[in-house]
Amino acid sequence: YVAHEGDDINAIEWRLTNPADIEIISVLFIPVIISKTEAVKSRAKKLGVNPNSVR
Repeated sequence: YVAHEGDDINAIEWRLTNPADIEIISVLFIPVIISKTEAVKSRAKKLGVNPNSVR
């Protein structure tokens, strides 16, 4: 990061002095739901429920 005019480098709390200190421990994927009905049927199928019985 290159400080810009007016930036208080000590006031930016999220700034890391060493990017190598970051450790990614997990990644969360959130699916985009286009159809609530299809999402319900998909979830029912994953849970072993007959998706056609879900209204």
